[in-house]
Amino acid sequence: MSETPGSEAVRALRAMILAGERYRQALADQYGLGITENPGHQLSGRQR
Repeated sequence: MSETPGSEAVRALRAMILAGERYRQALADQYGLGITENPGHQLSGRQR
């Protein structure tokens, strides 16, 4: 059974969302916190 363009697009979107979540989790693990836990934290190290 071949996929429709819509189902292929949905599968690609899901894969992209999961990749983004893995990236977010890796950053959280690296810095010891979730990205949204401390709004004042900037990855570049500069302060506001």
